[in-house]
Amino acid sequence: MAAQRRVYADTNIIIRYLTNDPPAQAEVVERFLSHLSDRKTELFICDLVAAESVYVLQSFYRRPRAEIADRLKAFFSLPGTVVQHRRIVYRALDLYVSHNIDFTDAYVAASAQFNKVKEVLTFDRDFSTFEWLSIVEK
Repeated sequence: MAAQRRVYADTNIIIRYLTNDPPAQAEVVERFLSHLSDRKTELFICDLVAAESVYVLQSFYRRPRAEIADRLKAFFSLPGTVVQHRRIVYRALDLYVSHNIDFTDAYVAASAQFNKVKEVLTFDRDFSTFEWLSIVEK
């Protein structure tokens, strides 16, 4: 049975939950999330929200990459959560950690791999670390 209600998550909801900052807002999010297991409501997370969550946790909260990836994957795995392109986002989180690159570049590489695209048009040399991608030179 499909959920009767789908709610889009904004980045600040994820950040409040993962950081408990501020605690009152984190508590509101926690209460909402506790109702997702009833299967009547889904929390939809679009790719841009996933990317912004990585950015905020890294730049503002100064969390280590591995912690960011682990905590976001745990959040995205909560009952009732729907991630727009879950397989690509999870792969991008893995690449973000293992290749020490920006999440956006990791997402582009993961998306290219998933979609069987073998070339990328870029000036960014980070992409040369991926064996499945060639940088278009001309």
